[in-house]
Amino acid sequence: MPGSFKISSHQLMILILLYSVGTVILHTPSPLAGFAKQDAWLAALFGTGIALIFVWFYIRVGNLYPDLVLDQINEKVFGKLVGKMINLTLLGFFNCCRDYL
Repeated sequence: MPGSFKISSHQLMILILLYSVGTVILHTPSPLAGFAKQDAWLAALFGTGIALIFVWFYIRVGNLYPDLVLDQINEKVFGKLVGKMINLTLLGFFNCCRDYL
């Protein structure tokens, strides 16, 4: 595809880390603070740790299939039917996230 580019795994890690930290700082405090009170920072820290585990997983999968994008990887690993269902689920999830932000 003309004009397309790829980002490195390090750039992806930084991008997801900054997004996760920003989300934790901006969206989590008000609902969480009422429930967890002074321990809300622990939940934010735990959420960031979970996000970093996902980043590590994405990087590992990306290194296994360097020439494929996520939807192609899903279809290759899970088969055509299940891969397409996963891709549709991800599309819906990303659409909801886009509308939320």
